[in-house]
Amino acid sequence: MRLATFALLALPFAPPAFAQQTELNKISSGTGFVVNNEGHVVTNAHVVKGCQSISILTPKGEEKAELVAGDTGQDLAVLKTRYISPYNAPMRWNISELKVGDGVVVMGYPGQEGSTGNYVFKKTSVISLEGPTGEDRFIQLASVASKGNSGGPVLDGSGNVIAVISGTALTYRADSEGKPTGNAIGRADVAITLEALQDFLRANRINFYETPSGLVAYGDGVLRDNAKNFIVPVRCVQDVVTQ
Repeated sequence: MRLATFALLALPFAPPAFAQQTELNKISSGTGFVVNNEGHVVTNAHVVKGCQSISILTPKGEEKAELVAGDTGQDLAVLKTRYISPYNAPMRWNISELKVGDGVVVMGYPGQEGSTGNYVFKKTSVISLEGPTGEDRFIQLASVASKGNSGGPVLDGSGNVIAVISGTALTYRADSEGKPTGNAIGRADVAITLEALQDFLRANRINFYETPSGLVAYGDGVLRDNAKNFIVPVRCVQDVVTQ
């Protein structure tokens, strides 16, 4: 057996089912973040795929959301809500200086936290500036994300958005025919690059804020306090299901 390895991209995270509104409606959740003071929220396209209705959970309660732009190929979507955040997600201006080994943060609403509104804050690091098969629209992180983190931002030490969580990549050993064999021997979180996100927003005429500030590292408490204002659970009422 040839012990070559390769990456099998398993995109995207499926949004987790966390509750049932009625006996006929299945609800799932992901994560999103507010990018301007016009109520626009970025998330993954797969988070809001097939939704009968969409909403976000804010500190002021649940707000209805409308899908106004989406790209399944890029796995990006923009929602329009009435929620005006006191602090919008800043996007890093000098993203070209991002490098392997940089410490970053994944913050969002995995698992059942989409229903509680309790965010999860995890530190990780950049392990590759390209996707698992060399794609330039992805970066990879040491794996800390779970189902429900989809659509959430990856933040640097200043709290600036540097990428958007999309899914996970698993690495397997390959047999002589190049087919995966055995259990996965590696795992990484896959995130959509900031450049791809900004191109998507510009193409859809969605305003966003690119920070002019330097890379001053904040403590965890400051990062959490700032980010919790613009990172929100995204709720999707899916197709009717039977029990």
